[in-house]
Amino acid sequence: MLEEVVVTDTLIRELARTVTKHDRTIIRKMTGKTVQEALRDSVANATECSAWLKDGKIVAIIGIRQVHFLSPWAWPWMVCNNIARSYPVQFVKMGKWWVKEKVKRYGMLSSYIVAEDAMALRWNKALGFDISEPQELTPGGQLVVRSTMVYVP
Repeated sequence: MLEEVVVTDTLIRELARTVTKHDRTIIRKMTGKTVQEALRDSVANATECSAWLKDGKIVAIIGIRQVHFLSPWAWPWMVCNNIARSYPVQFVKMGKWWVKEKVKRYGMLSSYIVAEDAMALRWNKALGFDISEPQELTPGGQLVVRSTMVYVP
């Protein structure tokens, strides 16, 4: 079972230390920052966020940022390590619960994913997000896809 806890700087440092080389590269492409810098900024700007632990070890930090308090949508984000990939059923189950709660609260969830990030694309599809065609968005010309989910009562 995954445990949801409050994000601490220690958890940010530990997750930043344990993400894969691939994820480090993707985060650098999308943000221009190190994993630790990107996580600190994301947590600081999140409307809400939490850390997920498995047997006391950090597996992910997940959060959401409402664009504006009157806005009907929000940007979800997540950074995880290989421990998460070792528990795909629990991870998808917890992810679906989290997404269901957030889409109900915010109305629409939407974010951008680097088009070459097959793991993130599979994760978003497994959670029920609609995925757009690739488009050029980042200053370096990086191709991204938009991941979107709209609440339907």
